[in-house]
Amino acid sequence: MENKIEEQVKNLSTEVKNKIAEVEKNLKEGNEGRVKELRGEIETLANKWQEAASKNEEAQKQLDELSTKFEKLKREGAGAAKAHTMTAQEFLLKEMEKDEEAFKAFRENKRNAPKMAYKAAGTMTFGTNTTGVVVDRTYLPGISGDVRRRNRVRQILGQGTMTGDALQYVVQSGGEGGANNVDEGGTKPATDKDIVLKSAPARKIAHHIRISDELLNDLPAISSFLTFQGSQDVYDKEDQQLLFGSGTGTPTQLEGLTARSGVLDATDVSISGLTAAQKVDAIIAACSALAAQEYMPDTIMLNPQDVYDIMLLKASDNDYLQRINFTTDGRLVIKGIVVFETTAMAAGNFLVGEMSRAAQMFQREGLSVRFFDQDQDNAVKNLITVVIEERIALAVPYEDAIFYDSFADVINAVS
Repeated sequence: MENKIEEQVKNLSTEVKNKIAEVEKNLKEGNEGRVKELRGEIETLANKWQEAASKNEEAQKQLDELSTKFEKLKREGAGAAKAHTMTAQEFLLKEMEKDEEAFKAFRENKRNAPKMAYKAAGTMTFGTNTTGVVVDRTYLPGISGDVRRRNRVRQILGQGTMTGDALQYVVQSGGEGGANNVDEGGTKPATDKDIVLKSAPARKIAHHIRISDELLNDLPAISSFLTFQGSQDVYDKEDQQLLFGSGTGTPTQLEGLTARSGVLDATDVSISGLTAAQKVDAIIAACSALAAQEYMPDTIMLNPQDVYDIMLLKASDNDYLQRINFTTDGRLVIKGIVVFETTAMAAGNFLVGEMSRAAQMFQREGLSVRFFDQDQDNAVKNLITVVIEERIALAVPYEDAIFYDSFADVINAVS
Protein backbone atom coordinates (compact mmCIF):
# COMPACT_ATOMS: atom_id res chain seq x y z
CA MET A 1 0.00 0.00 0.00
CA GLU A 2 2.81 2.40 0.92
CA ASN A 3 4.55 1.62 -2.40
CA LYS A 4 1.41 2.50 -4.29
CA ILE A 5 1.03 5.86 -2.53
CA GLU A 6 4.71 6.59 -3.20
CA GLU A 7 4.30 5.85 -6.89
CA GLN A 8 1.18 8.01 -7.20
CA VAL A 9 2.81 10.97 -5.44
CA LYS A 10 5.89 10.66 -7.66
CA ASN A 11 3.87 10.55 -10.87
CA LEU A 12 1.61 13.43 -9.87
CA SER A 13 4.66 15.50 -8.91
CA THR A 14 6.12 15.00 -12.38
CA GLU A 15 2.82 15.89 -14.06
CA VAL A 16 2.44 19.05 -11.98
CA LYS A 17 5.96 20.19 -12.96
CA ASN A 18 5.17 19.65 -16.62
CA LYS A 19 1.88 21.52 -16.39
CA ILE A 20 3.48 24.44 -14.59
CA ALA A 21 6.14 24.68 -17.29
CA GLU A 22 3.41 24.66 -19.94
CA VAL A 23 1.47 27.38 -18.07
CA GLU A 24 4.55 29.58 -18.00
CA LYS A 25 5.19 29.03 -21.71
CA ASN A 26 1.62 29.93 -22.70
CA LEU A 27 1.58 32.97 -20.43
CA LYS A 28 4.65 34.32 -22.18
CA GLU A 29 3.03 33.69 -25.56
CA GLY A 30 -0.22 35.37 -24.45
CA ASN A 31 -2.30 32.22 -25.04
CA GLU A 32 -4.92 32.81 -22.36
CA GLY A 33 -7.25 30.15 -23.75
CA ARG A 34 -4.69 27.42 -23.21
CA VAL A 35 -3.90 28.84 -19.74
CA LYS A 36 -7.55 28.38 -18.78
CA GLU A 37 -7.45 24.76 -19.99
CA LEU A 38 -4.28 24.10 -18.01
CA ARG A 39 -5.86 25.56 -14.92
CA GLY A 40 -8.62 22.96 -15.20
CA GLU A 41 -6.07 20.21 -15.72
CA ILE A 42 -4.10 21.31 -12.68
CA GLU A 43 -7.29 21.22 -10.64
CA THR A 44 -7.90 17.65 -11.79
CA LEU A 45 -4.36 16.68 -10.73
CA ALA A 46 -4.96 18.26 -7.37
CA ASN A 47 -8.08 16.16 -6.89
CA LYS A 48 -6.19 12.99 -7.79
CA TRP A 49 -3.41 13.88 -5.44
CA GLN A 50 -6.01 14.53 -2.75
CA GLU A 51 -7.48 11.08 -3.27
CA ALA A 52 -4.08 9.38 -3.09
CA ALA A 53 -3.09 11.28 0.01
CA SER A 54 -6.33 10.57 1.86
CA LYS A 55 -4.89 7.22 2.92
CA ASN A 56 -1.96 8.85 4.74
CA GLU A 57 -2.63 11.37 7.55
CA GLU A 58 0.56 13.47 7.17
CA ALA A 59 0.29 13.58 3.40
CA GLN A 60 -3.36 14.58 3.74
CA LYS A 61 -2.43 17.59 5.87
CA GLN A 62 0.21 18.86 3.46
CA LEU A 63 -1.92 18.29 0.39
CA ASP A 64 -4.89 20.11 1.94
CA GLU A 65 -2.65 23.18 2.01
CA LEU A 66 -1.64 22.57 -1.58
CA SER A 67 -5.29 22.30 -2.62
CA THR A 68 -5.96 25.69 -1.05
CA LYS A 69 -3.20 27.21 -3.18
CA PHE A 70 -4.70 25.65 -6.30
CA GLU A 71 -8.10 27.10 -5.44
CA LYS A 72 -6.53 30.55 -5.10
CA LEU A 73 -4.86 30.09 -8.47
CA LYS A 74 -8.21 29.15 -9.97
CA ARG A 75 -10.02 32.18 -8.55
CA GLU A 76 -7.45 34.72 -9.78
CA GLY A 77 -8.11 33.90 -13.41
CA ALA A 78 -5.96 34.19 -16.53
CA GLY A 79 -5.81 38.00 -16.18
CA ALA A 80 -3.40 37.66 -13.24
CA ALA A 81 -0.76 36.00 -15.40
CA LYS A 82 2.20 36.99 -13.32
CA ALA A 83 0.51 35.84 -10.12
CA HIS A 84 -0.26 32.42 -11.72
CA THR A 85 3.34 31.85 -12.66
CA MET A 86 4.79 32.96 -9.35
CA THR A 87 2.22 31.04 -7.26
CA ALA A 88 2.81 27.77 -9.08
CA GLN A 89 6.57 28.07 -8.98
CA GLU A 90 6.63 29.28 -5.40
CA PHE A 91 4.46 26.56 -3.92
CA LEU A 92 5.07 23.58 -6.21
CA LEU A 93 8.24 23.46 -8.27
CA LYS A 94 10.61 25.18 -5.86
CA GLU A 95 9.28 23.44 -2.79
CA MET A 96 9.31 20.04 -4.48
CA GLU A 97 12.88 20.56 -5.63
CA LYS A 98 13.85 21.75 -2.17
CA ASP A 99 12.33 18.67 -0.56
CA GLU A 100 13.85 16.17 -2.97
CA GLU A 101 15.71 14.57 -0.05
CA ALA A 102 12.43 14.15 1.82
CA PHE A 103 10.95 12.22 -1.11
CA LYS A 104 14.08 10.10 -1.21
CA ALA A 105 13.75 9.32 2.50
CA PHE A 106 10.09 8.47 1.98
CA ARG A 107 11.02 5.92 -0.66
CA GLU A 108 13.63 4.37 1.64
CA ASN A 109 11.68 4.04 4.90
CA LYS A 110 8.31 3.47 3.14
CA ARG A 111 6.39 4.79 6.10
CA ASN A 112 5.98 8.58 6.25
CA ALA A 113 5.05 10.77 3.32
CA PRO A 114 7.42 13.71 2.75
CA LYS A 115 6.55 16.93 4.56
CA MET A 116 6.84 19.97 2.26
CA ALA A 117 7.97 23.11 4.14
CA TYR A 118 5.76 25.86 2.77
CA LYS A 119 6.47 29.49 3.53
CA ALA A 120 3.67 31.85 4.46
CA ALA A 121 2.67 34.06 1.52
CA GLY A 122 3.06 37.81 2.15
CA THR A 123 0.61 40.59 1.19
CA MET A 124 1.34 41.88 -2.30
CA THR A 125 1.62 45.67 -2.64
CA PHE A 126 2.97 48.09 -5.25
CA GLY A 127 5.77 49.02 -2.88
CA THR A 128 7.03 45.50 -2.23
CA ASN A 129 6.09 43.53 -5.34
CA THR A 130 6.62 45.92 -8.27
CA THR A 131 9.57 47.78 -9.74
CA GLY A 132 9.12 50.84 -11.90
CA VAL A 133 5.84 52.00 -13.43
CA VAL A 134 3.72 48.91 -14.12
CA VAL A 135 0.34 50.63 -14.68
CA ASP A 136 -0.75 53.31 -17.09
CA ARG A 137 -1.15 56.76 -15.54
CA THR A 138 -3.21 59.76 -16.55
CA TYR A 139 -1.29 62.98 -17.12
CA LEU A 140 -2.64 66.50 -17.40
CA PRO A 141 -1.63 68.03 -20.72
CA GLY A 142 1.03 70.74 -20.76
CA ILE A 143 3.43 71.91 -18.05
CA SER A 144 2.18 73.88 -15.05
CA GLY A 145 4.72 76.67 -14.72
CA ASP A 146 4.99 79.60 -12.33
CA VAL A 147 2.01 81.92 -12.08
CA ARG A 148 2.94 85.17 -13.80
CA ARG A 149 1.91 88.82 -13.49
CA ARG A 150 -1.42 89.57 -15.14
CA ASN A 151 -1.20 93.36 -15.62
CA ARG A 152 1.83 94.88 -17.34
CA VAL A 153 3.08 98.47 -17.25
CA ARG A 154 2.94 98.65 -21.06
CA GLN A 155 -0.86 98.49 -20.77
CA ILE A 156 -1.05 102.08 -19.50
CA LEU A 157 1.21 103.41 -22.26
CA GLY A 158 0.62 104.30 -25.85
CA GLN A 159 2.43 101.99 -28.29
CA GLY A 160 4.46 102.81 -31.37
CA THR A 161 7.22 101.51 -33.63
CA MET A 162 10.53 103.10 -34.54
CA THR A 163 13.56 102.79 -36.79
CA GLY A 164 17.21 103.40 -36.02
CA ASP A 165 18.89 103.11 -32.64
CA ALA A 166 17.08 105.95 -30.87
CA LEU A 167 13.84 107.91 -30.87
CA GLN A 168 14.25 111.71 -30.87
CA TYR A 169 11.57 114.15 -29.84
CA VAL A 170 11.37 117.87 -29.11
CA VAL A 171 9.88 119.31 -25.90
CA GLN A 172 9.44 122.80 -24.57
CA SER A 173 11.72 123.60 -21.69
CA GLY A 174 10.58 127.12 -20.85
CA GLY A 175 10.13 130.55 -22.42
CA GLU A 176 9.50 134.21 -21.80
CA GLY A 177 6.80 136.72 -22.63
CA GLY A 178 3.27 135.93 -23.60
CA ALA A 179 0.13 137.29 -25.14
CA ASN A 180 -1.36 140.59 -23.88
CA ASN A 181 -3.87 143.25 -24.76
CA VAL A 182 -2.77 145.77 -27.40
CA ASP A 183 -4.26 149.24 -27.92
CA GLU A 184 -4.76 150.76 -31.32
CA GLY A 185 -1.35 151.50 -32.74
CA GLY A 186 0.26 149.75 -29.78
CA THR A 187 3.21 147.35 -29.93
CA LYS A 188 2.51 143.69 -29.70
CA PRO A 189 4.49 141.94 -26.95
CA ALA A 190 7.23 139.48 -27.88
CA THR A 191 7.21 135.85 -26.83
CA ASP A 192 9.86 133.18 -27.10
CA LYS A 193 9.73 129.49 -26.37
CA ASP A 194 12.68 127.41 -25.32
CA ILE A 195 12.74 123.97 -26.83
CA VAL A 196 15.12 121.08 -26.38
CA LEU A 197 15.80 117.92 -28.36
CA LYS A 198 15.54 114.76 -26.31
CA SER A 199 16.58 111.23 -27.25
CA ALA A 200 15.20 107.89 -26.12
CA PRO A 201 17.73 105.17 -27.02
CA ALA A 202 16.40 101.70 -27.84
CA ARG A 203 17.50 99.27 -25.14
CA LYS A 204 17.56 95.50 -25.46
CA ILE A 205 16.11 93.16 -22.84
CA ALA A 206 17.07 89.54 -23.43
CA HIS A 207 18.08 86.17 -22.02
CA HIS A 208 18.67 82.64 -23.28
CA ILE A 209 17.97 79.06 -22.23
CA ARG A 210 20.00 76.01 -23.31
CA ILE A 211 18.25 72.65 -23.47
CA SER A 212 19.06 69.27 -24.97
CA ASP A 213 17.75 68.30 -28.38
CA GLU A 214 16.23 65.19 -26.79
CA LEU A 215 14.30 67.24 -24.22
CA LEU A 216 12.92 69.50 -26.92
CA ASN A 217 11.82 66.58 -29.08
CA ASP A 218 10.63 64.10 -26.44
CA LEU A 219 8.90 66.20 -23.77
CA PRO A 220 5.45 67.32 -24.92
CA ALA A 221 4.70 71.05 -24.53
CA ILE A 222 8.28 72.00 -23.61
CA SER A 223 8.50 74.40 -26.56
CA SER A 224 5.34 76.32 -25.64
CA PHE A 225 6.33 76.21 -21.95
CA LEU A 226 9.72 77.81 -22.61
CA THR A 227 8.21 80.32 -25.01
CA PHE A 228 5.63 81.50 -22.48
CA GLN A 229 7.80 81.48 -19.36
CA GLY A 230 10.80 82.98 -21.16
CA SER A 231 8.63 85.76 -22.59
CA GLN A 232 7.18 86.53 -19.16
CA ASP A 233 10.72 86.82 -17.78
CA VAL A 234 11.41 89.50 -20.37
CA TYR A 235 8.17 91.30 -19.54
CA ASP A 236 9.04 91.25 -15.82
CA LYS A 237 12.27 93.09 -16.58
CA GLU A 238 10.43 95.39 -18.95
CA ASP A 239 8.02 96.38 -16.15
CA GLN A 240 10.91 97.21 -13.87
CA GLN A 241 12.65 99.26 -16.53
CA LEU A 242 9.56 101.17 -17.65
CA LEU A 243 8.83 102.19 -14.07
CA PHE A 244 12.19 102.48 -12.37
CA GLY A 245 15.00 102.27 -14.95
CA SER A 246 17.77 104.73 -14.11
CA GLY A 247 18.94 105.52 -17.65
CA THR A 248 22.52 104.76 -16.58
CA GLY A 249 24.61 101.78 -15.51
CA THR A 250 26.27 98.87 -17.27
CA PRO A 251 24.51 97.61 -19.27
CA THR A 252 22.71 100.90 -19.82
CA GLN A 253 19.13 100.92 -18.57
CA LEU A 254 16.03 102.61 -19.89
CA GLU A 255 15.11 105.86 -18.20
CA GLY A 256 11.87 104.90 -16.50
CA LEU A 257 8.73 106.86 -15.75
CA THR A 258 9.55 107.59 -12.10
CA ALA A 259 13.24 108.40 -12.59
CA ARG A 260 12.61 111.69 -14.43
CA SER A 261 13.46 114.96 -12.73
CA GLY A 262 10.16 116.56 -13.69
CA VAL A 263 7.95 113.94 -12.01
CA LEU A 264 5.81 115.36 -9.17
CA ASP A 265 5.97 114.02 -5.61
CA ALA A 266 4.84 114.82 -2.06
CA THR A 267 6.63 118.19 -2.11
CA ASP A 268 4.27 119.36 -4.86
CA VAL A 269 0.94 118.80 -3.06
CA SER A 270 -0.98 121.86 -1.96
CA ILE A 271 -3.52 120.19 0.31
CA SER A 272 -2.66 120.31 4.02
CA GLY A 273 -4.15 120.22 7.51
CA LEU A 274 -6.06 116.97 7.10
CA THR A 275 -6.92 114.99 10.21
CA ALA A 276 -6.46 111.22 10.18
CA ALA A 277 -5.52 111.25 6.49
CA GLN A 278 -5.83 107.94 4.69
CA LYS A 279 -4.53 106.43 1.48
CA VAL A 280 -7.50 107.75 -0.49
CA ASP A 281 -6.57 111.25 0.68
CA ALA A 282 -3.03 110.77 -0.63
CA ILE A 283 -4.35 109.77 -4.06
CA ILE A 284 -6.70 112.75 -4.20
CA ALA A 285 -3.85 115.07 -3.17
CA ALA A 286 -1.79 113.68 -6.07
CA CYS A 287 -4.69 114.34 -8.48
CA SER A 288 -4.87 117.89 -7.12
CA ALA A 289 -1.16 118.45 -7.75
CA LEU A 290 -1.52 117.26 -11.34
CA ALA A 291 -4.60 119.42 -11.88
CA ALA A 292 -2.55 122.41 -10.80
CA GLN A 293 -0.27 121.65 -13.76
CA GLU A 294 -3.27 121.49 -16.14
CA TYR A 295 -3.37 117.72 -16.29
CA MET A 296 -6.41 115.48 -15.93
CA PRO A 297 -5.33 112.18 -14.39
CA ASP A 298 -6.52 109.05 -16.21
CA THR A 299 -4.37 106.44 -14.45
CA ILE A 300 -3.97 105.36 -10.83
CA MET A 301 -1.47 102.51 -10.40
CA LEU A 302 -1.48 100.59 -7.13
CA ASN A 303 -0.14 97.36 -5.73
CA PRO A 304 -3.01 94.89 -5.11
CA GLN A 305 -2.32 94.98 -1.36
CA ASP A 306 -2.97 98.72 -1.26
CA VAL A 307 -6.16 98.23 -3.28
CA TYR A 308 -7.54 95.86 -0.64
CA ASP A 309 -6.42 98.17 2.16
CA ILE A 310 -8.42 101.00 0.60
CA MET A 311 -11.46 98.76 0.12
CA LEU A 312 -11.47 98.14 3.87
CA LEU A 313 -11.19 101.80 4.93
CA LYS A 314 -14.00 103.00 7.18
CA ALA A 315 -15.27 106.36 8.38
CA SER A 316 -15.65 107.33 12.02
CA ASP A 317 -19.15 105.82 12.08
CA ASN A 318 -17.61 102.49 11.07
CA ASP A 319 -19.22 102.60 7.63
CA TYR A 320 -17.10 101.99 4.56
CA LEU A 321 -15.94 105.11 2.75
CA GLN A 322 -18.42 106.58 0.29
CA ARG A 323 -15.68 108.25 -1.75
CA ILE A 324 -14.71 104.97 -3.39
CA ASN A 325 -16.76 102.98 -5.84
CA PHE A 326 -16.52 99.75 -7.80
CA THR A 327 -17.15 98.69 -11.35
CA THR A 328 -19.63 95.90 -12.04
CA ASP A 329 -16.75 93.43 -12.14
CA GLY A 330 -15.42 94.58 -8.74
CA ARG A 331 -12.57 96.89 -9.73
CA LEU A 332 -11.83 99.85 -7.46
CA VAL A 333 -12.81 103.32 -8.73
CA ILE A 334 -11.41 106.55 -7.21
CA LYS A 335 -12.37 109.99 -8.56
CA GLY A 336 -13.96 108.27 -11.55
CA ILE A 337 -10.70 106.48 -12.44
CA VAL A 338 -10.56 102.69 -12.51
CA VAL A 339 -7.52 101.68 -10.47
CA PHE A 340 -4.84 99.74 -12.38
CA GLU A 341 -3.58 96.93 -10.15
CA THR A 342 -0.14 95.43 -10.69
CA THR A 343 2.55 93.85 -8.56
CA ALA A 344 5.08 95.82 -10.64
CA MET A 345 4.32 98.67 -8.24
CA ALA A 346 5.71 98.06 -4.76
CA ALA A 347 3.21 97.99 -1.91
CA GLY A 348 3.12 101.35 -0.13
CA ASN A 349 3.92 103.37 -3.26
CA PHE A 350 1.61 104.66 -5.98
CA LEU A 351 1.57 106.44 -9.31
CA VAL A 352 -1.03 108.83 -10.67
CA GLY A 353 -0.82 110.46 -14.08
CA GLU A 354 -2.35 111.55 -17.32
CA MET A 355 -0.59 108.73 -19.11
CA SER A 356 -2.30 109.32 -22.43
CA ARG A 357 -0.13 112.46 -22.72
CA ALA A 358 2.79 111.72 -20.41
CA ALA A 359 4.63 108.90 -22.19
CA GLN A 360 4.75 106.43 -25.04
CA MET A 361 6.61 103.16 -25.51
CA PHE A 362 8.20 102.35 -28.87
CA GLN A 363 9.30 98.95 -30.13
CA ARG A 364 12.41 98.78 -32.24
CA GLU A 365 12.27 94.99 -32.20
CA GLY A 366 9.18 93.24 -30.93
CA LEU A 367 9.43 90.29 -28.59
CA SER A 368 10.90 87.28 -30.37
CA VAL A 369 11.62 83.67 -29.39
CA ARG A 370 14.20 81.88 -31.54
CA PHE A 371 15.77 78.43 -31.40
CA PHE A 372 19.42 77.95 -32.47
CA ASP A 373 21.33 74.68 -32.84
CA GLN A 374 24.51 76.53 -33.90
CA ASP A 375 25.75 78.17 -30.70
CA GLN A 376 28.95 77.49 -28.75
CA ASP A 377 29.31 73.67 -28.71
CA ASN A 378 25.61 72.94 -29.39
CA ALA A 379 26.30 70.86 -32.51
CA VAL A 380 28.62 68.36 -30.81
CA LYS A 381 26.49 68.14 -27.67
CA ASN A 382 23.06 68.10 -29.33
CA LEU A 383 21.96 71.25 -27.52
CA ILE A 384 19.49 73.95 -28.52
CA THR A 385 19.79 77.59 -27.45
CA VAL A 386 16.49 79.44 -26.98
CA VAL A 387 16.87 83.23 -27.22
CA ILE A 388 14.06 85.50 -26.00
CA GLU A 389 14.52 89.23 -26.54
CA GLU A 390 13.03 92.61 -27.39
CA ARG A 391 14.33 96.13 -28.01
CA ILE A 392 12.30 99.09 -26.81
CA ALA A 393 12.49 102.81 -26.10
CA LEU A 394 10.47 105.06 -23.79
CA ALA A 395 9.65 108.65 -24.65
CA VAL A 396 8.32 110.90 -21.84
CA PRO A 397 7.53 114.33 -23.31
CA TYR A 398 5.43 115.39 -20.28
CA GLU A 399 7.31 114.39 -17.17
CA ASP A 400 5.20 116.59 -14.89
CA ALA A 401 2.07 114.69 -15.97
CA ILE A 402 3.22 111.93 -13.60
CA PHE A 403 2.99 111.89 -9.79
CA TYR A 404 4.92 109.19 -7.92
CA ASP A 405 5.67 108.80 -4.22
CA SER A 406 4.91 106.69 -1.15
CA PHE A 407 1.63 106.84 0.73
CA ALA A 408 3.54 107.59 3.91
CA ASP A 409 5.24 110.68 2.45
CA VAL A 410 2.07 112.10 0.92
CA ILE A 411 -0.06 111.44 4.02
CA ASN A 412 2.57 113.20 6.09
CA ALA A 413 2.53 116.16 3.67
CA VAL A 414 -1.25 116.61 3.78
CA SER A 415 -1.62 116.13 7.55
